[in-house]
Amino acid sequence: MVKDEIIFTQKELQSLDVIIHNIETNFDLLIQKMRKDLLSCIYENIYTLHPNRIYEVMTEEAETFLSFLKTRDKTIAGSRDKQVAREGLGETIILSLFNVFRDFFLEQFYKDHYDELCFALKITNIYVKVYFPAFNEERNLQIYRDQD
Repeated sequence: MVKDEIIFTQKELQSLDVIIHNIETNFDLLIQKMRKDLLSCIYENIYTLHPNRIYEVMTEEAETFLSFLKTRDKTIAGSRDKQVAREGLGETIILSLFNVFRDFFLEQFYKDHYDELCFALKITNIYVKVYFPAFNEERNLQIYRDQD
């Protein structure tokens, strides 16, 4: 697989270092927020995934996002999308996941780190733009297969 690295300015790379450090420092808090948010839409996927597996998937998603931030490699964002769709996660949970990332950054950076906040939201959007189309395509294929 060819690495598809995103190029950033020096200032953005400095912001990225702060963002990565913040996620690593508060990883348990991020997972806690993801799990709490997940409870609101957990039954969307109950027919295909055990609730415990959904929690595992959320942790894997947070780890993948962190890896994406560290490497700036778009292929990492695309490495899980189809797998997650095949496992049966619905759009509501995936969109909720991205909202948790954004909310986490808003809470962490809103006071004293405006540049980091702006960049965290920007890179989250890049991640979503790579991740979601392939997820959605695979999810639709799963639906068509199930209907046959």
